[in-house]
Amino acid sequence: MTCEEAQRSMHYHFDGDDHLHVRKARAHAASCTDCGRHVMDLEMVEQGLRSLQKFAAPPGLRDRILEAVREVPQKRPLRGTGGLMTREQ
Repeated sequence: MTCEEAQRSMHYHFDGDDHLHVRKARAHAASCTDCGRHVMDLEMVEQGLRSLQKFAAPPGLRDRILEAVREVPQKRPLRGTGGLMTREQ
């Protein structure tokens, strides 16, 4: 496994994934100074994020957001474009 492959797979490790590619990435990081340092950096970021205070959304926020989205004009996909091109309704 290359350093690039290992570093791309590391976010799965932090998500709790234990598939083969994640185990290979962990093994690579254990034997590679650069990737081991990358893992330590990610662990510090994760610890920092977990230590942040959590806030509850204000009451009614979800309803206000959904109402605002409903008011935005939606675009319809042009036929035959697989939804890649749109036009105003």
